[in-house]
Amino acid sequence: MDNEEDLPTFKEKEKENPWLFSEEQEQVRKKSSQAQKEKGQVETRRLTKEERLRLKRDFRRVFTKGKSVSNDYVRLVYLENGLDHPRIAVVVRKKIGKAVFRNRLRRLVKEFYRLNKERFPNYDVVVLFREKSKNLRDAKLDDIGKILTELLEKLK
Repeated sequence: MDNEEDLPTFKEKEKENPWLFSEEQEQVRKKSSQAQKEKGQVETRRLTKEERLRLKRDFRRVFTKGKSVSNDYVRLVYLENGLDHPRIAVVVRKKIGKAVFRNRLRRLVKEFYRLNKERFPNYDVVVLFREKSKNLRDAKLDDIGKILTELLEKLK
């Protein structure tokens, strides 16, 4: 091992993880998001925990004591929640289609809810997609909006 030809002439750089921000990038990102917050430009697209129906006991209460309205594609099960805001859950069974399609339906319903919160009364609402929802492959937000608006009118 006295032969120096086997030794590298330079030290290899440690590779940075491409998934992590460097310290400089992190500082720039924080400054940018802080500036947007100060201007009031940051709007969360996510449903907050308070807006989601999450607990098993809440689902059980809605399904046992709640009322429902439905059409060919969707069934809404609802129950007054006694809060000052509505809560929502979206259920799409595996029979409806593959995961990509099911998640797309969920996203469309949540987006409709986010844009139309004032239309929803202070209820716990579970949105259940029916078997015929398979026909909604090319559905847009407007299509889902029409379906849900029709059911919300029956709700009141």
